[in-house]
Amino acid sequence: MNKNIKVFHADKTSYFALLGFWYVFLMWNIYVIVMQKGVVEYFSSGNNTLMILTALLITVGGTICIRGFRMEFTPTSFIYRDWLYRVYKIDINDIDSAKNDWVEVGRIRKSNIPRFVIKHKDKQYPPILVNTKFFTLKGVTALNKIIGVEIEDAA
Repeated sequence: MNKNIKVFHADKTSYFALLGFWYVFLMWNIYVIVMQKGVVEYFSSGNNTLMILTALLITVGGTICIRGFRMEFTPTSFIYRDWLYRVYKIDINDIDSAKNDWVEVGRIRKSNIPRFVIKHKDKQYPPILVNTKFFTLKGVTALNKIIGVEIEDAA
């Protein structure tokens, strides 16, 4: 691999942050069912199979989504892949501005979320919205340095 190419994947702690809630939710449901029916009846019924399949679905689905996050820096371009494996590429020379900002999302219920926004010089291209929460501080710092644009914080 070329030394000038830097690749950052989602951090391991993001797996716990995203999936932890669902595991606690699942354990709470198991606890409630066991307290209602008793341990022997719970394990003799089909409920445990459903819970195991749910845990497997949460683990596999969450892992696939988090593995999608990737930032790649080459000497001439920045490539970002989001959790749906969509790839966004921009040439370093085509970057107009880059800043941490609040972005409005949602069609029915609007809400603001924090994103690192990279705008293209040519206004016909939509901005690249980088979700930096899944990357280590090392990856986010590299993003700030390699982009080479004056980094601004959202007001």
